[in-house]
Parts: sequence; structure tokens; C-alpha cells
Amino acid sequence: MHKKIFAIFVPVIALTLTPNLISAISDTVGTDAQLSWLQQTFLPSEAGKIQLVYSVMNKQADAIEFIQVYVWSDTDLKGITVNLYETDNNSGIFEGKVMFTYDISTENKLQINDGDKIFVKYTDQNLISESEYEIISKSQIAIVDMPVATTGMSNMRIIDADGVLIKNVLADVGVQVSTDLENLTNETQPFIHILQIQNAENVTVQLSWIEGDFYPKQKFHSSSSWLPFESGDHTITSFVWESFDNPIAIAPPISKIIMVYH
Repeated sequence: MHKKIFAIFVPVIALTLTPNLISAISDTVGTDAQLSWLQQTFLPSEAGKIQLVYSVMNKQADAIEFIQVYVWSDTDLKGITVNLYETDNNSGIFEGKVMFTYDISTENKLQINDGDKIFVKYTDQNLISESEYEIISKSQIAIVDMPVATTGMSNMRIIDADGVLIKNVLADVGVQVSTDLENLTNETQPFIHILQIQNAENVTVQLSWIEGDFYPKQKFHSSSSWLPFESGDHTITSFVWESFDNPIAIAPPISKIIMVYH
């Protein structure tokens, strides 16, 4: 396989990505707490960002605190629990992310299907005596133009220079983001593998890519260097297109949320 590797480190960059869209429509009721999905529309490969504004839950002025919310879909009524972390000491604003998947739900990925409604619920046990107040925010998933996969993409992971899996990613320490790619066809096909890394504010902090040609049924590991500069959640999204000039997806994008520590 012939390939060229490029990397760009940017403060802000906008990509025009046209696969599936998820429309989020907030419908928050209940107590003084305000629960919502932060984005009205977003790609299913991106993280759905949840925010709870509730000053009562800021109990320690000198610490970052967290609360838990419950997220479920029409497909997975059991759902998953998601942690929301305070954005700063004493802010009273809590935020967190959830990914979506067509496979079985995991720790931070919620199983969905086309047309599902998804929900996030916060139960407030903080008010009067033992009463509980539930706040629910709802969104709708709309699926369009699913890409025809001619490339397999899986097993996104963070490794060191020796290929050893890294569990805790540290700020200012370089790592490798590795993904397994496979040509599912019996023909040689051009490709470009794009890696987008966004910080907790959904700002793109790195955009890198590898381009070349797949040989028939070829498998290989695609790796890109990453030097995180700040702590907090980072969303890594991997795309495979035919080329920049012909940006047709040849594999469904995949994403992973990585916490960067000081």
C-alpha cells in the first residue's frame, strides 16, 4: 500500500460531513434545574452533549463535582448511566457526553435504530423531604444516506510508541491513535483515512489524515500521533473517504471519548 501522512494542528476547523443527522429537540420540565441536549443537530458519529444547570448541586466551592443522569432510547429502554462533570469549580453547570451505536449499548454508548427517540432524565432528590422530581429532555434521531461500506474500520485505541495500550492519557505526553482498516472488496481502491480530535467544547484541536490505495482484501493498522495540550474529555472521530476531492464515505465513521488527565 502506498500512503502519505499529513497532520494539522488547528484552533478551529469546520468539516462538511454529510452522513446521518440526529436532531435534538429539548423539552425540559420540572424543577429549577435545566436539563438539555446542547446541540440541536449533530452527526451520529459525534458525541451527544448533555448539560444540567443547577446551582444547588454545587456543594463544594473548591472542587469539580459530578452528577449522574439516565439516558435511554426506543431501542434500548434499559439505557445507560452517564456522568456529568462540573465545568469549573463553583460553576453549578454539569456537562457530559454520550455516543450512539447500532450495536449493543456499552458504558458510554447507547444503542439506537433509525427514527428512535432518545431521552435523558435527571432525578432531583434535593428538594423537599424525600420527594423526587424527574426532569426529562427528549431528542429525535433522523437517519439519511447511510454509506455503503467497502472498508472495515474498528478497534480504535490509544497506544504508545511500542504499541502498548494506554489506559490513562496525560496532557503534554505524546500518544498514538491506532485504528484497524480492511479493504472488504476484491479490487484496489483509493482511500483517505481522516482523524478528527475535538476538545470538551467541540473545538477541533487536531485534524490528521493518511491517503493511499488499498490492495484487495488488505488489512493494516492506521496510526496518527497526538499530543494533547489540555485535560478533559476529547472526542476522537475516524472517517474513511474515497478522497478529499470525492468525499464519499466508504466506511461508517466511528468515535471514542477519551479523558485526558493532568
